[in-house]
Amino acid sequence: VDFGPLVFPEQVTKLEEVIADAVSRRAKIVIGGKRLTGKEYAKGNYFEPTILTNITPDMRVMSEEVFGPVLPVVSFETEDQVVEMANNTEYGLTSEVYTTDLKKGERIAKRLDSGVVAINTDNYFKPSCPFGGCKKSGMGREYGEIGIQEFAQVKLIAVNQP
Repeated sequence: VDFGPLVFPEQVTKLEEVIADAVSRRAKIVIGGKRLTGKEYAKGNYFEPTILTNITPDMRVMSEEVFGPVLPVVSFETEDQVVEMANNTEYGLTSEVYTTDLKKGERIAKRLDSGVVAINTDNYFKPSCPFGGCKKSGMGREYGEIGIQEFAQVKLIAVNQP
């Protein structure tokens, strides 16, 4: 899989800070975890795809919008526990659920405070589908029919004809 650069240099710095916070709290880096350097990366803001384990809810990676190739892997015992953990944030742009039990995945997806929930896939996006978040993630929806309605002003004009 090829990854492009992040939009701003500040995003790379934020990823470094978020990962450092997690590692300082005993998270383990399975792969990645650092800025890509070298001649081929000199003209962009490249960051290695990163997988973190031993994640706890108090880590920044669990409470901030990271906007980069960082996957925190979280263990849980029950559906209630994972839903509470996922919803315990100020943000709710996208969520992903990976499971071999599709019914369980759908049940969990319905309980997540997130504008988009993808089951067994990465962040699902099609121009015909509405996209937007909950809580502090975005304002309204874009794309799809619902997205068009966000930019329309509906007006009723009632006329009493004699």
